Amino acid sequence: MRSLSGRAALITGGGSGIGRAAALMLAAQGASVLVVGRRVNMLRDVVRDIRGRGGEAASLRADVRRAADCRRAVAKIKRLYGRLDVLVNNAGVYEGGRVDRMPPARWRNVLDTNLTSVYLMSRHALPLMKRARRGSIINVASVLGLVGDRESAAYCASKGGVILMTRAMALDHAEEKIRVNAICPGVVDTAMARGTEARTPGAARFVRSYARSMHADRRPIDPAEVAAMIAYLASDASLPVTGAALSIDGGWSAS
Repeated sequence: MRSLSGRAALITGGGSGIGRAAALMLAAQGASVLVVGRRVNMLRDVVRDIRGRGGEAASLRADVRRAADCRRAVAKIKRLYGRLDVLVNNAGVYEGGRVDRMPPARWRNVLDTNLTSVYLMSRHALPLMKRARRGSIINVASVLGLVGDRESAAYCASKGGVILMTRAMALDHAEEKIRVNAICPGVVDTAMARGTEARTPGAARFVRSYARSMHADRRPIDPAEVAAMIAYLASDASLPVTGAALSIDGGWSAS
């Protein structure tokens, strides 16, 4: 039996990496999926893959840093499927640098993409979930929201903010039967981890080396492994779980 049959899920940053893996997995579990992002071709590829496997999916080009685009995304999933059961706030960007060397525009881009987008998407999604008196919001944070790292001040600040916002939202909406959780991946083998859409020379080797140095199990995480946790949090199997920040980091945060 598919655990998400009859439900609708909206996934930001759904064209690649964790977002793409989550879209495929939620659709395989029976959810109707709307993937949202800025790169139309990648979104269309995800939709084609899902439909080719017998699932239901649609896409929307949107910039989750903008309130109007977040409103459009929620309006579209309501129009297509009449409901919104699962929101996966996955869109993210990494910009390295120390505070004293990071221009304000780069700082704002990281915070707007990684943190403010979670607020904006949730703000527009919550009324639908409140009316249905059910819902699961899953925020993709990072191990770098739990521990610090050099040359990562903006990214750490944004992901730490996601974790604490998750906990506050979980308390605010528990009586409305809306669960809010965060997942905190370590080194995931995605284009963002490899840099510049995986075209950087030696990128795959860098990801493997970085994971060996930071993960106790000495390997990078596959996006499908993160997607499995997202599918769990989207399903009724996780009904008692809210306000959690679940590490998927190969033991990085344990040290």
